[in-house]
Amino acid sequence: MSTPRRRVAALATSLLVLVPASTSCSGDDTSKQPAETAPSSSTEPPSPAPEVRTRVSLERVPGRLPAEVRKRVERQVGDVVDRWFDAAYVRGRYPRNDFHDAFPGFTVSARTQAHHDKALMTNQPLARRIDGVRATQRLVWIDVLPAGGRAAGATARFRLEFTTTGDVKKSVAVRGRLFLTPGPDGWKVFGYDVAKGTPDELKPPPPPKAQKTSKAQTKKPKAQEKKSKGGGR
Repeated sequence: MSTPRRRVAALATSLLVLVPASTSCSGDDTSKQPAETAPSSSTEPPSPAPEVRTRVSLERVPGRLPAEVRKRVERQVGDVVDRWFDAAYVRGRYPRNDFHDAFPGFTVSARTQAHHDKALMTNQPLARRIDGVRATQRLVWIDVLPAGGRAAGATARFRLEFTTTGDVKKSVAVRGRLFLTPGPDGWKVFGYDVAKGTPDELKPPPPPKAQKTSKAQTKKPKAQEKKSKGGGR
């Protein structure tokens, strides 16, 4: 996977875009290890590391929203993203080629579009050449748009990383945004902005470095600007 693939789908419902808050998350929670026992005479292979659990946090809420509503939105929206992680990438029996149930919690139109983008929105390109998937990072940051004391919409920013086993052994990263709206059947994804690649390809860009400006440096751009203007006449 040399270059990350990206797809943006904006569907009939008006798109909710909130300015993402600056966040940082460090390592995942680890469970307590059992007490050591006396060494056995037989050597057993080490057990695989346990899969990480999804870490969900409520980030930006530009307005008033009761605490109980915030907790409910965090839980429900996080669950929608979590179920998509499992159905599209992590869970299921491999090798496989069937991803018809990969989009729980999507609207009908969003599900139709996502099936067209199945190579990006699921693990379909690798599914027939692997025998297992282990998630190594599952992060979700939720921005909520409040209106009249209720949540009118939400944007779930996410990052999923996993490794595959079998004929193809590699690390994959999926990141982006899911746009959700509440309804009588719960929160639904109506649009998405998703990229998939290797973890290195999808690293956040480094912050720009501050450049020192000297008098000589300030004069040079002016000369270049005059030259470009003259050449255009």
